[in-house]
Amino acid sequence: MNLATTLEQRADEQGWRDEPAYLVGRRVITHGQVHEGSARAAGVLAGHGVRRGHHVLLALDDGPELVWAFLGTVRLGAVAVPVNPRLTEADHRAMATDAQPALVVCEPDLAGRFSGPTPVLAAPALVAGLPDARRHPGVPVGAAAPAYAQYTSGTTGAPKAALHRHGDAAVYFEAFARRAIALRPDDVTLSVSKLYFAYGLGNSLFFPLLAGCRAVLHRGPPDAGTIADLVRRRRVTVLYSVPTFYARLVAGGRPEAFRSLRVAVSAGEPLVVALAERARRLLACPILDGIGSTEVGQTFASNTLDSWRDGTVGRALAPYEVAVRDDEGHDVPAGDVGSLEVRGPTLLIEYLNKP
Repeated sequence: MNLATTLEQRADEQGWRDEPAYLVGRRVITHGQVHEGSARAAGVLAGHGVRRGHHVLLALDDGPELVWAFLGTVRLGAVAVPVNPRLTEADHRAMATDAQPALVVCEPDLAGRFSGPTPVLAAPALVAGLPDARRHPGVPVGAAAPAYAQYTSGTTGAPKAALHRHGDAAVYFEAFARRAIALRPDDVTLSVSKLYFAYGLGNSLFFPLLAGCRAVLHRGPPDAGTIADLVRRRRVTVLYSVPTFYARLVAGGRPEAFRSLRVAVSAGEPLVVALAERARRLLACPILDGIGSTEVGQTFASNTLDSWRDGTVGRALAPYEVAVRDDEGHDVPAGDVGSLEVRGPTLLIEYLNKP
């Protein structure tokens, strides 16, 4: 099993290769182009010395280049480490030191940040190498093998990269995308959260490729006007965002821009009842709050289309189990405060280079 080749096989079996997968500006990237590009990207990366078990740091904006580089890395049995390309130079250097990558793939203007013994490949050079690259067949590794790592927000200390498996994406998909929002091939999705976040990686990479739908990618920092325009123009049906951004959309108005939506998803911060009500009036669809973490990989508890209530994060999504416990590990009574504990098959293997 290999996540990248499994996604390609699924597209073949379901007849999705000619269907749109990504809408980026005026470009349309089909599911077939995603997988052909990632197979050739694997060939390019292998030509730069990437092998099974190596780490590849990806400092790229949302776009097909990041999708190809991520899946190309995974296809080789290496570990993809996507990071925010808009961090400071000091942050990038710290992450490169921590991740110990065999290769850095980055935006052209970032190449100088990673000077040193680690080779650097700018995104245009990766893309330029695709037509002549040999299509890599993929390295069978197994569902439990490490596939990618993502840095935490650092709320409890320095950011750490949570390492996840080849088999984890399918669990995220079944738990949330299928059971909570019933994602389907005719959906058009847009995630305000970027691919370097666990929330965004599931929303914009794993879920569309597993559902056969299409995702809108936006390279730059999001603003309310741009997102409203994209929803209207691309007739987005599923919007993923965070409460802070929903508040901006509410302030901007423009209810006519959101008439194509069938569901909106919120995570990352508490969604208070008053904001949920205002957002639902603007969007004219359910807004489902949930909770996830980088360590779990995606959403583990959520409201669903079948059962939702404002002011809550819903219920645990199978196969996850949650409990609220005190400092001694005992369950706390309803209404009391405690620590949320999560159990499930996608909890991180370890923090990268910090077993």
